[in-house]
Amino acid sequence: ANARAHPQVLRGVIVGNEVLLRAELAPKTLAGDIRRVRAAIPASVPVSYADVWEDWLRYPQMAEAVDYLTIHILPYWENDPVSPEHAVRHVADVYARIRRAFPGKRVMIGETGWPSEGRPRRTAVPSVVNEARYLRGF
Repeated sequence: ANARAHPQVLRGVIVGNEVLLRAELAPKTLAGDIRRVRAAIPASVPVSYADVWEDWLRYPQMAEAVDYLTIHILPYWENDPVSPEHAVRHVADVYARIRRAFPGKRVMIGETGWPSEGRPRRTAVPSVVNEARYLRGF
């Protein structure tokens, strides 16, 4: 109701966050949910879904259901963790890869970052220094 009453305050609506990653919904079900939300809000408000970048490649049909892609690129959490020294380059490379895979679709990075604490994942070591290095690299 608020989206219809005040569309000027919305830049977009994201329907779902990593539900494909966690296998909470099937792509077909999620696409139906996105269609229902789209029907309930003004046409001027773009609709997206947010997930890790790999799942956009795994389920490319989801791009048809959205106006723009919202991707999560988290170098520390990758299946093959990325070291802090290569993390910013990794984000740029992944972003370019997704843009090539979905020409004509706008791509937004919805989540990125580096942890300040936690366990090392191979060469991906959490620390305040690495977190700052990552953020300043942008």
